[in-house]
Amino acid sequence: MHAHIIPDMPIRILYDGWPLVHNPLSAAAWHLRTLLEHNPRDGQPIVALPTEPGAAILGKNLKTVHHHTHDRGAWEQRILPRLAEHHHANLIHTTSPAASLFGKTPTLVSPTETVMEKTKGRGRLGEALGRGGLARATILWPEDLPEAKIPGQLRHLPPVVHSEFTTRAAASIGELYPLVVLGLDEPTNEFLRARLPEFHVQDSVHLPKAIHAQDLPNVYRACTALVHLGSPAPWGNALRHALSCGKAIVAHQESNTEAIVG
Repeated sequence: MHAHIIPDMPIRILYDGWPLVHNPLSAAAWHLRTLLEHNPRDGQPIVALPTEPGAAILGKNLKTVHHHTHDRGAWEQRILPRLAEHHHANLIHTTSPAASLFGKTPTLVSPTETVMEKTKGRGRLGEALGRGGLARATILWPEDLPEAKIPGQLRHLPPVVHSEFTTRAAASIGELYPLVVLGLDEPTNEFLRARLPEFHVQDSVHLPKAIHAQDLPNVYRACTALVHLGSPAPWGNALRHALSCGKAIVAHQESNTEAIVG
């Protein structure tokens, strides 16, 4: 993907690994894995993590660096640029809709968060600085989606999906076609689990307490259909994963959804 942007290789790219640690099932985490999978052979990827590498699910032979923090605003504004300079990275690539306002290293942004999600983990100042930094960044946007309303220089690229999400023979996940709900935080999961008996659907609705990121493609390949609520993330979204697995989709009538599913 990066050959479309910076033709001179090799190039050292520092990837923002925050979602690999804090939300490994998310669109952001899966799109980051996709970026790493498609990294040019002569590229030099470095994954920056907000904790030790053992807490993230990564491929083999990837160079990682880490700096302990739970402050996402500080991570985006100060820590990532400092790590990039220290490790002589030519670019920072993030899947977050935010960039450092004062960092010296050029930033590529492949946004994978919706408007509702983008403020999560940041204070108002971090939100403002991150949005200001976008004006200095290059925004990578899927060419099949409507034009983005986001600051920064826009570059259109073909949509891409991780190779794990491909059509393969797989058995159904259940004889009665249960509804499997994924991606909820634990409080919401527990709240819904307590309500299931009230509606007599405890046998047909499954709320897994935990699922490993590497198992998610198996869920898609084994399902009959995807039910998707809300607007999809630009990159790494569930609609593209389901389409790659050859699955039917039930979703809201919405411009980005219509663009993706045709």
